[in-house]
Formats: sequence, structure tokens, C-alpha cells
Amino acid sequence: MAKQTINIGSSADDGTGTTVRAGGDLINDNFNEIYTELGNGSALAIASKTQTLTNASGNLLVASATNITEFRGDGSSVEGQIKLNCHANSHGQTIKPQPHSASITNTMLLPQGGNSTLVSEIATQTLTNKTIGVGQVTGNTRNATGDGSTVAFTVTNGMTVNNTLVFINGVFQRPTTDYSVSGTTLTFGTAPVAADVITIKEL
Repeated sequence: MAKQTINIGSSADDGTGTTVRAGGDLINDNFNEIYTELGNGSALAIASKTQTLTNASGNLLVASATNITEFRGDGSSVEGQIKLNCHANSHGQTIKPQPHSASITNTMLLPQGGNSTLVSEIATQTLTNKTIGVGQVTGNTRNATGDGSTVAFTVTNGMTVNNTLVFINGVFQRPTTDYSVSGTTLTFGTAPVAADVITIKEL
């Protein structure tokens, strides 16, 4: 139904406008349509009803005065979220912010350049064509002392000779030649002598 407008006449009390009864009927019709669209006909249910916005001629544009569109939380425990569905709308992925307890307010910039995929901090993924500065690499250092007989020392699981640097009394040891790494164990070919200072740097 199109919006129904009350005729207010050309001037006050000129007798040409809609009668009070007919005007009230128009108001009821307008409200009935609103309550049917946004509720069950007798009560509004905007908070619990999923609303669908469509635009048959192209993209749906949101032009706010501040250029910011907010998706608000419920004020209690649920954050504002955006869900992107698959083409069949049978499943999707949700974008949500850090919880209120984290007290985080910041800006996330999307990657520059061509098409790309965001990297997960949990999933195992391979990065290519990336440059990491030395100052940005965080490693782990282990210190030990030789006793003339021990050849096996503990390292973090997953280390290899390619990302483990070993020094004895400050002298760099040759990977594979002087030591090997397997699992959580670094093994020297020859046991460091007593009182040797052993430094193991895991990169």
C-alpha cells in the first residue's frame, strides 16, 4: 500500500480537507502497514526480526555523514558483527571485534596490492615474498655448560639445524657437521669439554 496522506485543505477551516473520521482512518491504515512490516501487525519486533535490504539495480550504498557505519553490540555480551555468506547462503564467516574486556580501539588497514588472503594466527600457512627485519625476529636462547661427556641438549620441538645457531665459548659451530637437531634434542658430534659455555639460539 502506498502512503496515504490526510488532505489539510487550502486554508484553516475552509471545509475542503479530509474529515476527522476519514483522517483517523488514513492514520490507522498507515500504522497498520508499518506494524505489519516491522512486527506481527500489533507489536513492533525490530530488535528480533531479520530485515532484508535489497537493491535490484546495483550495489547497496551506505552514505553516512561521518563515512563510518557502526554495527553495535547488545550492550551486554554480544559484539557487533558482520557475516559474509557463501553463494548458497548455507554457511559463512563472521567478522567481529575484540571483546569489551580487551579495551581495544584501533584501525585495521587491509593489504595493499593485488588480491590476497588474510593470514590466520592458528592455521598452518606458508608466506612467500615477505621481508622480515632482523629486529622483528624473536628467538629463544638456551644456555648450558659442558661436562666432557654430555652430547644431547634440549631444544624446542620443531627446531632444525637451519634455524638453530650454536656457540661454544663464543665460537660458532657448524650445522650438521658439529651438531644435529631432531625433535627436542640437539646432539653434538663430540661432547663439549668441562666448563665449556654453550649458547643455543633458536630462531
